Amino acid sequence: MARAKRLAQVGVLAMLALGSSACGVFDFNVSQPVPEQRITGNVLGGLLGTFVPTPIPLTVNLAQEVKNQGTGPVKAATLQSLSFEITKTGEPPGDADGFDFVKTVELSIESSRSNSALPKLLIADLPNPPGPTRSFLMRTIPNVNLLPYINEGCKITSTATGTVPADDVTFSGTIQIHVTTL
Repeated sequence: MARAKRLAQVGVLAMLALGSSACGVFDFNVSQPVPEQRITGNVLGGLLGTFVPTPIPLTVNLAQEVKNQGTGPVKAATLQSLSFEITKTGEPPGDADGFDFVKTVELSIESSRSNSALPKLLIADLPNPPGPTRSFLMRTIPNVNLLPYINEGCKITSTATGTVPADDVTFSGTIQIHVTTL
């Protein structure tokens, strides 16, 4: 009886192992920093039109990452997370910045190649104001395959609503991409 129970347990473990390999056991995440950005302040205010003043090139080298991970070829790459945090560069002594000047943000990916057939796609948004916080996490748009954009060379651009802060605000961030392999 104990032998039959042990064989059943081994069989269940084997099925779980096979099932997990079909579900992406060789998938992995890769991160890229978002270079420091500066929103130039204006004591008179004004409307905020962009959140990322300098487009962010997405420079993940998937071929090298696959080699480093020892996995198979890439099937898809999706945005796992995108976060931003205030940096001290734009804060003179006595200043304390936050993201309270932002109402909404939309981030899109587009090819850097001229005459590309790839459309500009929304990849993340911030539908509600983050408030005076010093960091926030964007809501990612699921199932947008970034792989063709990464293969062509691409950049992330933004649109935003809100008001220009009274003084300069600097921030950086982290992009995390989930890589699905064959």
